[in-house]
Amino acid sequence: MQFNQEEIIDFCSGKLAKYKIPRRVDFVDELPRSLQGKLLKYQLRERYINNVTSE
Repeated sequence: MQFNQEEIIDFCSGKLAKYKIPRRVDFVDELPRSLQGKLLKYQLRERYINNVTSE
């Protein structure tokens, strides 16, 4: 299945309170993980900060 940003936000608007609906959705091919397989949240934060400041 392929989804786009608008479809996801529309779906959430029918299920969530207005303040919980995401403003944007970013699609990535792969999430950063450590050797143990844990999600590297600090790298996600860095990506988010870099994307937000560049816009």
